[in-house]
Amino acid sequence: MVDIDEFVKRVVTVDTPQRIWASKNFTGNLEFKGQLNSTTVNGLNLRDYVDRVVFKNRDEVVRGKKTIKGSVNIEGNLNIDGYLNDVDIPKLKGKAMSKSKPNDITAPMAFVNSVEIGK
Repeated sequence: MVDIDEFVKRVVTVDTPQRIWASKNFTGNLEFKGQLNSTTVNGLNLRDYVDRVVFKNRDEVVRGKKTIKGSVNIEGNLNIDGYLNDVDIPKLKGKAMSKSKPNDITAPMAFVNSVEIGK
């Protein structure tokens, strides 16, 4: 026999604000449509974690080696102070031969195709 009054006091309802004291284990996906206030998720302290992640809408300095395995489209300027695919970009910028600016070439060169010199 079920005591209906006790049942109504203990059951979690979907349309009434409630404080649930017992642990719950949700085995499917869980989606929150409203604001979620919690200090930990899966044992992860969110307050500490927030300082260690990159946000989509915040200008930030990102340190450490990052490997992007998918395609990337950068719609703005890419500023690199270091290496890109193991290439020292600032050093390359200073050493690359320019198509239009004067260069002092100090290393031996061998051109394996025709060279045309215009006026």
